[in-house]
Amino acid sequence: GYIYIPGFYRDFSKKKNDDKPFRNVTDDTRKAIEELKEQFVDGMILDLRDDGGGSLTDAVDIAGMFIGSGPIVVVKNGFDEKFLLDNHGRARIYNGPLVVLVNKFSASASEIVAAALQDYGRAVVIGGEHTHGKGSVQRLIDLSGSKSFLSFRKADDFGALKFTTQKFYRVTGGSTQYKGVEPDIVLPSLFTHIKSGERHLDYSLPWDTIASTKISRWSIPLHLAEIKQRSDNRVAKDKDFSLIRKEAEKAVLRSEKSIVTVTLPELRHDRMETQLSEEKVGDLYKLHALSDDDTEKNGVELTKEEKRKNWLQRVNKDPYVREGMNVIADLISLMGDNSVGSN
Repeated sequence: GYIYIPGFYRDFSKKKNDDKPFRNVTDDTRKAIEELKEQFVDGMILDLRDDGGGSLTDAVDIAGMFIGSGPIVVVKNGFDEKFLLDNHGRARIYNGPLVVLVNKFSASASEIVAAALQDYGRAVVIGGEHTHGKGSVQRLIDLSGSKSFLSFRKADDFGALKFTTQKFYRVTGGSTQYKGVEPDIVLPSLFTHIKSGERHLDYSLPWDTIASTKISRWSIPLHLAEIKQRSDNRVAKDKDFSLIRKEAEKAVLRSEKSIVTVTLPELRHDRMETQLSEEKVGDLYKLHALSDDDTEKNGVELTKEEKRKNWLQRVNKDPYVREGMNVIADLISLMGDNSVGSN
């Protein structure tokens, strides 16, 4: 089973007691899990790549769907006050093998989910070297509404002030800030050359720790050392990952290049090389995301079913999803009859 969460969306302008139902990622994810369970899937992939975050409430709820009752994340404010966020005693709704996909652009709420599932030993996290490292909470204050500012000068808009008020911490005590989440299995990435993440931003808050929180880890071992070895062996022979590795190395060299040719033949050669590289990895760059090619044909908007078909074809070509399925197969074989575990 495969579930892609593009963001932790929720309509904050509506409440549960409103007459009209409102869309949120928790309800959608629960529905997707139940539909997959009805198809008797042997394992699930939770894809959090390019997920920039969103609602903290939904992050806690979704992590709880796989973990069950227990602490998910700790929030600390500037007064050193700590608040433990848990799943409010809700039961787990999926017990089987689980793989989580992340990349450099997985941030905030998606990092909270990935970190919790990793810390509980509930899932194998797969992806690039690290996630974004957005482990802080910001608050926005409208300065135009402040009388003290308005008394100085007449103006319609003084803008707004955005400042950091809190930090997130994993149940193990380490912050998701700055370092992000480091996957159990690191795969080659097309984005190796891109300096993305809090560690590359000016004045970003440093990584730190607090006391760990007592949890009940998943009772079934994931055999991570064996899983990683098997994955490394497959990836070393995989044509797509070989291409990704080569193109990533070229991209690193291009990014470090400080001298540019001004002779026409050499310029043509460089441009041809770049164009060939882009053509080779074109489909891999698109990965799981919908593009204009997926949503329309000859200028005509595609139906929902046609869009879904195109998206599924894209997912089936994704080497990261393919390796995720391979890891699930390994988990099933290593766990044996224990592939459905409990706390």
